[in-house]
Amino acid sequence: MKRFLSATAVLALTSGAAAADFNLTILHTNDFHSRFEPISKYDGPCPAEDNAAGDCFGGTARLVNAIKDAKSRSSNFVLVDGGDQFQGSLFYTRYKGKMAAEMMNMLGYDGMTVGNHEFD
Repeated sequence: MKRFLSATAVLALTSGAAAADFNLTILHTNDFHSRFEPISKYDGPCPAEDNAAGDCFGGTARLVNAIKDAKSRSSNFVLVDGGDQFQGSLFYTRYKGKMAAEMMNMLGYDGMTVGNHEFD
């Protein structure tokens, strides 16, 4: 009985260490649709002057910078994708999923689920 109480006391005193705070940043992307270049608000090519004015969206450069910025602020993170990386641009028509796979590997994605366009 004495051993049991001693073990219980040790367990109670050391279990607090396991309850330390842990912060995890989850970085999530989805529906990239092979949009390696920025697009306009009309879902078309982004003119250089609109891009310079900050009126365009997406593109690999913005994605890389956003992910690097988020990773620099956290030591514990996972990078996941919700699917639909493929299909939707001439890059996919020409290279299929090769470019998206290379980009995701270079960015260090931890996981991805498949979307409906991964089957196109």
